[in-house]
Amino acid sequence: MKQQENFGKDFHIFGADLLVKTISQIEEGVAPRKKQDGNFSLAPMLTKDMAKIDFERPINEIKNKIYGLNPIMGAYVVYNGKIIKIWQARVLDNNESSDILKIKITEDIKPGTILVSDSKIGLYIKAKGGVLKVLEIQAEKAKRMTPNDFLRGNNLEAGKIFE
Repeated sequence: MKQQENFGKDFHIFGADLLVKTISQIEEGVAPRKKQDGNFSLAPMLTKDMAKIDFERPINEIKNKIYGLNPIMGAYVVYNGKIIKIWQARVLDNNESSDILKIKITEDIKPGTILVSDSKIGLYIKAKGGVLKVLEIQAEKAKRMTPNDFLRGNNLEAGKIFE
């Protein structure tokens, strides 16, 4: 036990010393630099169009888009011509969603369909390969909130499909 404590302490001191040395080198303009080789890629500039959720895409790709654009710009859906941002969501598999929602999720339900929209239960959306449970949402010109709070003041009709 004593050996582990000393290792942590020594490592902490080593890290602090290295940081001080590196900052000094940067200030003096003598810090070693290593040029990158040609094996890199540039990410495209983010645009509003990239942030729109396409429920025909695989559900994990949708989840990654939602988390990847948070907090920069947020992924969004369109409902009755209005933009609604989804800031956080969780993927449910079909078995889990059938248990929670008490409905059978079949492949003939079109991706983007609002399965449940209830201020007590929450907001669930069908996507390709599963169901998305929305955890944080934002209407146009409003603050972020839970779907339960959002649905107390906004009507998203179950059975409707996001545009």
